[in-house]
This record gives sequence, C-alpha cells and structure tokens, in this order.
Amino acid sequence: MAWFGFALAFVFFFASHSIPVRPPVKSWLVARLGQAGFTTCCAALSLLVLGWLIHAAHAAPFVALWAWPPLAQPCAIGRDAAGLSDRDHVPRPSKPVFLRWQPECAI
Repeated sequence: MAWFGFALAFVFFFASHSIPVRPPVKSWLVARLGQAGFTTCCAALSLLVLGWLIHAAHAAPFVALWAWPPLAQPCAIGRDAAGLSDRDHVPRPSKPVFLRWQPECAI
C-alpha cells in the first residue's frame, strides 16, 4: 500500500504542476480568482501536494539501488565545493582542473 500511496502522490504532484498552467485552464482560473488569487492558490496547492509527496516518500519502503562506500558522498561534495570538478566538461590538457579558475565560469 505504501508504494501505491507514493505513486498516487507523485501523479498528483505532476498534475498539480502541469494542469493549472495550461492556457485554457489558467485563463479560466484567472477569470474567476484573479491573478493574485490564482498565484496564491497554485502556491498553496503546490506546497500541500509537496508535503503529501514527502510524507508518502517517507512511508514508502527503502530500496537500496547500490551500496555506496561510507565516504563516497562526503568526498564528492567536498570535491565539488573545492572546485575540483570541471563545470563545462571541455578538456583543456594545459592545466589541471583545480588550477584553471576562470571568472566567466563562476556562478
């Protein structure tokens, strides 16, 4: 039953983010609620359905897809935070990735 609840919450999450913004549906809702009312209702609906999806995901059984070594995730986060990964994925053999910081690549 937990997987069904998760699937149902996911379908409602997808529908709540795709149906209200379709032009015919949005124009109909804006005509009745106004632009501010439409925005408020969509935001409230999105938060409620997101809460439902999080709750359903928590209730679903855990399935490990692969076994991670204990330090794999912290090492990957540290590598990315230190800038040791190449953002644009263009090979430049002249310098190692961690030595070629470029302002145009900064976020």
